Amino acid sequence: MKLAVAFLATIGATAAFAPAANTVARTSALNMVQQLDLKTGQSQLDTSVVDRFNALPYPDDKVLAEYVWVDAKGECRSKTRTLPVARTEAVDKLPRWNFDGSSTDQAPGDDSEVILRPCRIFKDPFRPRADGLDNILVMCDTYTPAGEAIPSNTRAIGEYFMMMKCVCVFVHILCFNG
Repeated sequence: MKLAVAFLATIGATAAFAPAANTVARTSALNMVQQLDLKTGQSQLDTSVVDRFNALPYPDDKVLAEYVWVDAKGECRSKTRTLPVARTEAVDKLPRWNFDGSSTDQAPGDDSEVILRPCRIFKDPFRPRADGLDNILVMCDTYTPAGEAIPSNTRAIGEYFMMMKCVCVFVHILCFNG
């Protein structure tokens, strides 16, 4: 008898956590995108939406700067900021920027700030403008806030060795030809 009562009590307690039979299933934006993708195959890039936003006018004195870098897995990452035209004329004028490196496996979660240091500027071929200004792609290296290259920043390692080679050649010229 005691066993039957305990069993019935357990079933009643378990049923309290089960969803009601007449509840409506909740849909998330992600579920809706997946459903749309299955039905149309175009949820990820609807060209009419992209064209509508590309047709919006740009401010006269601003450009879009797409900061691009390579993550720890060797994949390209990027993020965009709006900058005054005067700051985009040379790499030296571009501001450094930061991001959370734990999301790209470039830093641990407890100390995850990574600094993007601009290295080179290119005209952005993906976002052309008709007003005579150019949006830009900013190729970046990744560093810690202390200024040390992130281990996945192989350009910094290559730059160091190229600098050392130039120093060796210079010392060789001075020592043996001077």
